[in-house]
Amino acid sequence: MNKIEPNKHVSRYYKISVNFGLFYYYYNSKTFRLRKGILPYLLGFLYALLNLFTGLFWGFLGILRKFQGLRNTFKAISINLNGGEDITKLDTESNFDKYTVYIYNNLDRASSNDMSLSDVEIILEIQELYSEMNTELFTAANTDFILENLSKVNITQLNETHVQSVFHAMEIHDRYNQN
Repeated sequence: MNKIEPNKHVSRYYKISVNFGLFYYYYNSKTFRLRKGILPYLLGFLYALLNLFTGLFWGFLGILRKFQGLRNTFKAISINLNGGEDITKLDTESNFDKYTVYIYNNLDRASSNDMSLSDVEIILEIQELYSEMNTELFTAANTDFILENLSKVNITQLNETHVQSVFHAMEIHDRYNQN
């Protein structure tokens, strides 16, 4: 199975507005995983055309509901012509637990550019193994343990700075989530 590189794809959904007399429906399409570039805008254009035919002409009958169906149609067309709703970050983060996402979002900028959520998840799992065996956390021995185990799973692009950044994010989490 080919791994999809997150920098080359986006996750988008589009708005659909259907009006028929006094009744209207406003909902999201299915989520599409598309290559970056013009494709999200082309698909958005097609959904905008769909909204023109299913929402605009029939929405004028909604006078009793303050033309809500017509307003939804214009909003849907606007969103769709702008490439739809971008949910790439939410889609990527939904595969990980909240703690891993929190740590990843609190890495320093240089480390977050070099690391993926998967890398952070692996470091956190190795850290959990280390904490079961040792009480002294966030030390040089701890860093060496993590780097040694990362090399065993063929993650060699990470160095001490990356691990220290994860430690710092963990300390931030612990500091603000003590109860």
